[in-house]
Amino acid sequence: MKKSIHLIILCTVLFLFPEQVTAETPEEKGKRIYYASESRRDDGYGDVQFDETIIVINRYGQEKRRDVKVKLMELPGKGDMGMITVIDPADSKGIISLLHTYKDEPDDMWIYIPQLRRVKRVTTQNKTAAFMGTEATNEDSYFLEPEKFTYKWIREEMYEGQMCDVIDRFPIEKTSGYKRQRVWIDQTEGLKWQKLESYNLNDIHIKTVYYLGYHKYEGYFWRWDEWYFVNHQTGRSTRALFYNWRFKTGLTKRHFSVNRLKRAR
Repeated sequence: MKKSIHLIILCTVLFLFPEQVTAETPEEKGKRIYYASESRRDDGYGDVQFDETIIVINRYGQEKRRDVKVKLMELPGKGDMGMITVIDPADSKGIISLLHTYKDEPDDMWIYIPQLRRVKRVTTQNKTAAFMGTEATNEDSYFLEPEKFTYKWIREEMYEGQMCDVIDRFPIEKTSGYKRQRVWIDQTEGLKWQKLESYNLNDIHIKTVYYLGYHKYEGYFWRWDEWYFVNHQTGRSTRALFYNWRFKTGLTKRHFSVNRLKRAR
């Protein structure tokens, strides 16, 4: 008899208050939205090439420019491969960075320096080193896999006229230079990133990245026209302008091999 009564009570609760039974935790909600955003941007792109102009601006407004070409290729279920080649200025021309990222193990990175005519393996554990003289670190510039974080949904918030989900992500790897990062993901069908704040190991807000001027490619993939990166500690900033996006260009693994770097010599 008691079992029947308990069953009736349980069924009544499920019927009257289903949202309370199935409600997500902030951690579950944050992970679900973040993964959906990653999927909307990256799953199925195959390979892509684009050009990028990097402008480093010091606290006095003086600028230094660098032009690079970028190639990316996804490895479904495994990670991504990327190659960045410096085109200008002349003293950096020909420098090539090669990166292999993985979902469940440390990433691999190499760099070819033409002046030395050698390929050097770079430890990806050194995440706090500056990337190409910008305000971004290696950690900011890696194609970080979502499996390398835990998540927590914070709130909904209107930002630049769009309702966004605000989510904190927490690096799993102990070598990270950040305690957490807070990302604003809009609630449009593109689930686009609008802003990313980074907090150091003392939980002090030290950097902000703004994502500007999105366009949709191949009828599905949203890509930005610009990142604007501000270092609140140094007063320096970096603009990264992205253009000439080309998807599914026929890149293969051989385009991202260490041997290909060695042949660049």
